[in-house]
Amino acid sequence: MNKMTFGHWIKRLRTEQDLTQEKLAEKIGCAVPTLRAFETGKRRPSRAMAEHVADVLGVPPEQRAEFLALARMPVESAVEPAAYDESTAPVAKARLPRASNVLIGREAECNVLTRLLQDEHCRFLNIVGAGGIGKTRLALEVATTLAPQFHDGAAFVSLVQVEAVQNVPTAILDVLGISMQGALDARARLLAELASQQMLLVLDNLEHLLPDEEDITAFVAEILRRASDVQILITSRERLRVSGECVFELGGLSVPNGGGAAEQSDSVMLFLERARQASGNFVLTAQNKPAVTRICQLVEGMPLGIELAAAWVRTLSPEEIAAEVEKNIDFLTFSQRDLPARHCSMRAVFDHSWNLLSEQERDVLAKMSIFQGGCRREAAEAVAGATLTTLADLIDKSLVRRAQGGTHARYDMHELVRQYACERLYASGKAEASHRAYIHCFLDQAEAATPHLFQADQITWFRQLDHELNNLRAVMNLALDYRDWESAVRIDWALWRFWWVRGEHCDSRRWMDEVIAAGGLVELTPQRQSQVELVIGSMAWASGDAQTGARHCQKAFDLCAQHDDKRTAAITLLMMGANDIGDGHYARARFYLEQCATLSEEIGELWAAGFAVGWSGLTHLAEGKIGEAIAYLERGLALAQQSGDRTTIHQMLHDLGFTLLANSEDQRAIGLLEEGLNMAAEIQDRSNTGYFIKGIAAIAMRQTASTRAVRLLGAAHEMLDRAAVPRVRHATQTLLYDQLVNQAQAALGHSVFKEALAEGCSLTVEQAQSEAYAFADCIAAQTDN
Repeated sequence: MNKMTFGHWIKRLRTEQDLTQEKLAEKIGCAVPTLRAFETGKRRPSRAMAEHVADVLGVPPEQRAEFLALARMPVESAVEPAAYDESTAPVAKARLPRASNVLIGREAECNVLTRLLQDEHCRFLNIVGAGGIGKTRLALEVATTLAPQFHDGAAFVSLVQVEAVQNVPTAILDVLGISMQGALDARARLLAELASQQMLLVLDNLEHLLPDEEDITAFVAEILRRASDVQILITSRERLRVSGECVFELGGLSVPNGGGAAEQSDSVMLFLERARQASGNFVLTAQNKPAVTRICQLVEGMPLGIELAAAWVRTLSPEEIAAEVEKNIDFLTFSQRDLPARHCSMRAVFDHSWNLLSEQERDVLAKMSIFQGGCRREAAEAVAGATLTTLADLIDKSLVRRAQGGTHARYDMHELVRQYACERLYASGKAEASHRAYIHCFLDQAEAATPHLFQADQITWFRQLDHELNNLRAVMNLALDYRDWESAVRIDWALWRFWWVRGEHCDSRRWMDEVIAAGGLVELTPQRQSQVELVIGSMAWASGDAQTGARHCQKAFDLCAQHDDKRTAAITLLMMGANDIGDGHYARARFYLEQCATLSEEIGELWAAGFAVGWSGLTHLAEGKIGEAIAYLERGLALAQQSGDRTTIHQMLHDLGFTLLANSEDQRAIGLLEEGLNMAAEIQDRSNTGYFIKGIAAIAMRQTASTRAVRLLGAAHEMLDRAAVPRVRHATQTLLYDQLVNQAQAALGHSVFKEALAEGCSLTVEQAQSEAYAFADCIAAQTDN
């Protein structure tokens, strides 16, 4: 008869009530580690605690004395409780290996698997996941938990050393302790034996038998058909794709995301447990916590990866381990005499999976390793030649993942799998051809997106490009590495608006600086040269480097005379005008902006026309002609609204709102600034969100000098600094803001003002937006009254 420990009893009752350790710990009022220690037999509860646990779990009165006695009994003396000695209770015959380590995490997974196996409709359950993800350990834990619920218990059969399907029945018979009798072959003998059993049969590591999948799937189906009271739980790197198969896809342990204490995540807990086994004096400190967190993130919570990394703490610091994991998959190797070779290195794990792939699957997987952050199906097809069938096969083999969410499916792979596949790509000699296909694929995507980034449907396209941000950075760097100046310039220019709105001014400029530094400019046409200069000039201007901006915009302007690209010319004129506004050359700025407006309307670029007309209004504002400024800005806003381009619309809302603010029309100004803030937040325009909040803060300070208003100003400054854009762009703005700041400092006192400003810097974007809306509502209410 099996021994039932206090911990097993708690775990069984908790599972039956669908409680995680966290939920039960909360109910009984103890820490999760304490409950975990009870369940694993590492700690006995006090009499009072045991009685409280019995109350919470609803232990029946007739079993309570046995439960309490078991709670206080040493682990080695544990006995079967009375409830399991009744004639009506099943006598579980567990043929299960003893786990070498306590299972860390996986509470939710254990509960789901237990519920599935308790469902009469789920007789065949497959735990599918990549090598090293922890399938075997999880299956053993579930089998141990459920064994008492089967009359004949559970049996765990490892198929790692079984090389052919015909040997599987013998392996199962050996575990069941059944000898061959008479003339029956092993398969017939097994089926005859299982027909009278009520049990859970675990078949571990089945994937290497799937090349001969017709036989193995037929064998599993025959067991289910002939043994109606047998349930089968298998672990495999791929699904069997047979009728009645329930599939549970297993991912990594939870990893820290920066939102809470790192030590609460399962992956960090596993690292600490294994690190302490390797070096008894290892502790998590404030100094090494970031590195431990980084290790868990790099292996994406893969248990084997964490264990192999943690084994190095006797030799290296966590910081050194993280650096090695990041650059070299072969680092995740450790010699452990009692472990199978396939679990002593990540390379061995992936070699095993690789050897089970067809040539086509290997080719696609290797080429897909190029993608950074995954890709859509069209990109996988264009770069890697992936068909839907091949993608489905690689997903079934747990080597490619279908990312959740969004209207378009995306596919990616575990980072360690990607590193391994990338090595295979370079070894195949196909890396350069694949890189060039990758560049051209995203060049096509960038140029297809360009017109939409200036139209009413831009939000959809911005979000699509957000998903591809890592790929876009990668292709830009690859294009430069291959000295493919044409592609680099075309991609950077095609995404000019995207980089601008997302605050990526520095990188966009850096890439074009590299083209010039490498001598690539002379290999380009005048049209492309002007685009290089314009990108550098405009991004320099956006980040506050007006001198560099003016110099490169002038070069772009001169080059425009050598080609007939009217769109590039129009944007160059726009930036020439913007630079002159900053330099105080208002008449010359109007000259460029008027030309820009005329040319932009001619070619249908109404967004640029809206900017040009609106910014002409700013020149009038700078000259003190507020009436003319408002008229121009209102016309600019109308053109922007006609274009549907939210970026231009909210820029005009800001400039018109600021001009009304300068004219002391606070009530009208606050409405425009609030509307603009809504739009900026909608398309996640990081820099302009800061400008709108700063405008609302200015009105709030003028209405009443308060620490709340100053805090909002500090939040706006922090957002603008983070986006690497200037806090103000025009002299008129500087004068007005300085005036309001001086008034607030005088009213509050310098130290209070400075403290409130610093507090504002710690506000999140969401908090700052919420406070800005609250101010706007307050001012609007004053108007209504």
